[in-house]
Amino acid sequence: MTLLTSSFTRDAAGTQPLFRDAVIYFPSPTMSDRSFESIFDRASTFRRISPQLRPLLERVYAEVNRRPGDLPAVQRALEDLFVFLASDEGRTDANCTVTDYFFSFAEEWEEDRDHLPPEVRELLAAIGGTLHDTIYAPDIAGNFGCLPEQLLERARSIGKKR
Repeated sequence: MTLLTSSFTRDAAGTQPLFRDAVIYFPSPTMSDRSFESIFDRASTFRRISPQLRPLLERVYAEVNRRPGDLPAVQRALEDLFVFLASDEGRTDANCTVTDYFFSFAEEWEEDRDHLPPEVRELLAAIGGTLHDTIYAPDIAGNFGCLPEQLLERARSIGKKR
């Protein structure tokens, strides 16, 4: 379920949240579903993310789960996601945290990923590591290779000899 709003305040008593003009996602009633919608809802609950993030995550989800796999399409989807997260507009705590959480729930949406090379499987696992630390603890994210720029570099190197 989605609520559109852009500012958060409380009612006169200070007990009830009031929202205006932003995108706030609330979890759907069923969380056992492994669909993109269910996982995205859980990852983005109560976070004000950029509207560009959802379609980027949805594209990565679709390409990673496509059978038969299309490695160049997976690589392009990941690159587009990281280019956005590394940009001034996309580099927000909410966007990085939701992306991290989305990939942290990967065990719920990954089936057999043997069709993907190990470097892609490792990159997908890394996204759900410390990307959430990008804004408030960038040294931690950087030490684990999880800053958006580092992840972008890894995505761009897919399929290239090291």
